[in-house]
Amino acid sequence: MDRVDRSPETGAAPSRQPRAWYIVGLLTALAVLSFLDRYILALLAAPLAKDLRLSDSQVALVIGLAFAVVYAVGGIPIAQLIDRYRRKPILVVGVLLWSGLTIAAAFAQSFTTLLICRAGVALGEAVLAPAAISLIADLFPHGQRATPTSVFASVTSIMSKGAFLLGAGALAIASMLDPYVRLANWRMALIIVGVPGLFLAILVAFTMREPARIAAPNETRDAGDFAPFVRYLSDNWRLYLPFYVGVMAFGVFAIAAVSWVPSLLVRGFALEPATACLWIGVIGSISGFLGTFFWPWLAGRFVRAGKHGAIFIAMALAGAVLIFGAGLGYANASLAVVLAGLAVAQFATSAGAAMPPLAIQAFGPPRMRAKLTSLNQIAIHLIGSSLGPLAVAWLALGWPGAPRALGYGLAALGVVTGMVGSLSLVWASRAARTLSQPGVAMTPAPQSI
Repeated sequence: MDRVDRSPETGAAPSRQPRAWYIVGLLTALAVLSFLDRYILALLAAPLAKDLRLSDSQVALVIGLAFAVVYAVGGIPIAQLIDRYRRKPILVVGVLLWSGLTIAAAFAQSFTTLLICRAGVALGEAVLAPAAISLIADLFPHGQRATPTSVFASVTSIMSKGAFLLGAGALAIASMLDPYVRLANWRMALIIVGVPGLFLAILVAFTMREPARIAAPNETRDAGDFAPFVRYLSDNWRLYLPFYVGVMAFGVFAIAAVSWVPSLLVRGFALEPATACLWIGVIGSISGFLGTFFWPWLAGRFVRAGKHGAIFIAMALAGAVLIFGAGLGYANASLAVVLAGLAVAQFATSAGAAMPPLAIQAFGPPRMRAKLTSLNQIAIHLIGSSLGPLAVAWLALGWPGAPRALGYGLAALGVVTGMVGSLSLVWASRAARTLSQPGVAMTPAPQSI
């Protein structure tokens, strides 16, 4: 059991900044590895399918839906543990699980074995985001969480595209080792990306000191139970329903873009796959990184101007930018304009990665933050993975035979998700003024976002 600091939530958190930033650095490094382990299979799909004699449906199940379901649904009981017990041991077990099973997948000889390994990877990775958001909230004072949270969240925007670059590097190393190791390159690549996580797990276990939880006034340990959490959501559905709908809208488009933009560049503009991945990786990583810090900065400006619900207002504006970037960019016949649309759309959807953790830290009760983060993961990964790629494919059917039909589908989806996201988050910004929590007035402190 962990010690609970009964100081008010708006009070000062531990002030040992170097130690706090060291922990943020560890969590960010773990996030980079988790995305690499998650996306590496997409790069290895062709040789993997050939060696294991997998159908396209089996490959899609291993890479997409099966991973997303376990990651999202498994995160709920894991978040319950994180909200109640010490977070460091749970985090170490999760990292060891996903890293070890990434390595184990390198030795898979059948679809069933590979599926079990990937399910275990998903379960292990489901630990990281809820634990990290909870830890960062207790490491920094209420008004100083935006920057460390943005640093951690920036990995989502960068690695959704940058994982292709790092994955290509792992494959290159595997090719260099080919004369010395009697393993297929795709198997060696899985080992290469899995091993660093084992070392980081050791660092977390022996060098990370878990901060005490900063409890809200009148908060009891029972606040971490599931029944109070359900009551809290029921009492505050006017904020959380539109909030998660907005998050879902960003997730649907972001995952659709990851799935289909490479094919758009290859089919519609005759780029080589390697060239397409290079453009996507460089442009997407840079624009995503910039957006991850811009949107929290904008929300901070709104707070200083006295606007309520600043986080949600900034996200609503990001939805409007998505409409512009995707709607005008992806449907264009010029490669340069499409790449510009990619940059603007990635800049906009980075708000869906950067802002929800800040909202959960600002409005969520301390012993419910992990579960709120788990719901955020469901909105992004389970619903986004299920709807996003299928929606683009369905919308593209409206232009049968057109070489850039996928671009039209992405443009249409960007307009729809941007509108849904913006309207939902405007609703959430209004509801934020009256959000209730037992014993706490949950409007963020003026200096925070």
